[in-house]
Amino acid sequence: MEKQIHYKQIYDILLKKIKEEDHYDINNSQFLKLLSKELGTDIKNFIEYIMKLAETKKIYFIRHAESKYNHWKKKSLFNMSFRYQKIEANIDPEITQKGKDQCKSLQQKMQSDLKDIKFDVVYVSPMTRTCETFGYTATQENQQLINNFSHSRVIGCHYVKERFGSAANIGRDLNYVRQNLFQNWHIDGELVQKDDWWSFKDYQKSGQTKFQIEDETIQQLERRLLIFFLFALLSEDENICIVSHSSVFKRITMRSKFYPGSGIKNAQIHQLTHQILKPFLSHSISQNMKTQ
Repeated sequence: MEKQIHYKQIYDILLKKIKEEDHYDINNSQFLKLLSKELGTDIKNFIEYIMKLAETKKIYFIRHAESKYNHWKKKSLFNMSFRYQKIEANIDPEITQKGKDQCKSLQQKMQSDLKDIKFDVVYVSPMTRTCETFGYTATQENQQLINNFSHSRVIGCHYVKERFGSAANIGRDLNYVRQNLFQNWHIDGELVQKDDWWSFKDYQKSGQTKFQIEDETIQQLERRLLIFFLFALLSEDENICIVSHSSVFKRITMRSKFYPGSGIKNAQIHQLTHQILKPFLSHSISQNMKTQ
């Protein structure tokens, strides 16, 4: 009981950080030292401690189904991200009809190949394509949830959203997300209290139809993913599902886009074993410990 209470205290520290603080916080070094102190371990043993926690979890990753942006890219070899127009009509695209069909195929796969997995919690990126992917995959024609998700807490989490790099990766404002995405698909918005770094409202300029995007660096992406995984690993949940994006998957698996088989196709599910997570957690904790 004492250990569970202690974990709850650390979990609450991470919860507060996700809700209230900037995910680009350069004081991650001090924060990680605080966590290691709370865990009663020195910095040297912190990574080993976190890795042992990873061995106790079953974590699965679902990439969203085909979006209108994905469809646009497939139409031509010349349709690269930097050519995608930075206009409001292109932000946060929906999934296509093919994407909806992919969700049904994924649903069938989960009901057969993964029928014994019942998720305690599902973390969903607050983008239209990820919320729709969760909804169409989890919900049967009779509006009942498939067994994998029948007892899951479903939580929106901006720390697993796509890396910035095109208009497609900018989210809607928080009111829209709550009323049109979270409400429609019964997603808890408790974690998403701020939209000051991922919403389109930051890029709106009066009288202009185009806007500028500052790319998110790998280091910035890694910082928020590290905080998310510490949060997930220190929770009481054993079976965890993440509905997210390609760049997030590639960073977690520590593979570049040029590595054969490095990606994950639309509406596919992969297990993130502790062997897969170890290089990412070890590297990101080590790097963030050095951050001053």
